[in-house]
Amino acid sequence: MPFCAVCLCIIVVIIFVVYLYIPLFQQYIAGCVNSSAGTFVSNNLYSVAFNYVTMQGNSASVMAEQRFQQKRSDYCQNAVRETQGRWTQLAAEAEALLSDEAEARRLLETTRKCLDRRRGVDSGLIDMLFQKYARIPASIPSFHSSVFNCSALPSCSIACATPNQPFLAESRSCPPLTSSKSFATGCTAEWFLHGNLVVYAVALVVWAILNISRVLMVGSYKRLRLSRFAYQDVQIVLPATKKGEIVWNGNGDVHTEVMRRLERKDKQQKREAHIFNTLALLLQIVWIAFLAAVAPFLSGIYVD
Repeated sequence: MPFCAVCLCIIVVIIFVVYLYIPLFQQYIAGCVNSSAGTFVSNNLYSVAFNYVTMQGNSASVMAEQRFQQKRSDYCQNAVRETQGRWTQLAAEAEALLSDEAEARRLLETTRKCLDRRRGVDSGLIDMLFQKYARIPASIPSFHSSVFNCSALPSCSIACATPNQPFLAESRSCPPLTSSKSFATGCTAEWFLHGNLVVYAVALVVWAILNISRVLMVGSYKRLRLSRFAYQDVQIVLPATKKGEIVWNGNGDVHTEVMRRLERKDKQQKREAHIFNTLALLLQIVWIAFLAAVAPFLSGIYVD
């Protein structure tokens, strides 16, 4: 009987697991077999596939952008070093020009003051002499030092084309060249899992039912076989005194009481045998009905 109890526990656990599993299985049938909508797994495989196929491109893009930024920074630093010397030279030249311009202006002003226009010097000639210096500015703008503007250099903007989304995402109703790989992969993986789980679960349930039925049949046979034993084949052990007298506390004759108890035990064994036979027969009906009930699910798994 412990074996029967273990088998019954296994059946209860399997039924409970199947009860929780049926919604997932029905979703697979509805999304992968009866339609092209897909399931939660196949639909989310698109995200996984998209990230996978873009991983190498994203990595190359990031590395290329980093190399560009490094070259951009190096170029900026080189330009800073090259322009610093040139800036110092130009600043010195500008200072010299400003000094020369100030000296020339001073001389021109002195000359203008020293010439006597009233004595033989034509004022028109004086104006013509200084005409080309009239537009000299009062001062030349000085150079302003500043940090080299690296942000003025062109930036890098990489825009890569996305993967073939119809090839990854659309359902199998599309033309063969653009059929969904994520759909096919997800549904194929679920087909493998569901197919094996259901088949092994059904086989385990049928195995448990058949073994319980076998144990019941063997127990029934043992009880019926025991009821056919001749009474003389039954050994009865009773307490006795040293003189061989049977110690009997019951009422009536010992032989009569023993026969009555044997008959009662015989009837009990027959009742148990009939009950076991009935249960064994019912279990045969149960596993046949169970297979008939799960047949649509088993056939649904393999429908293309």
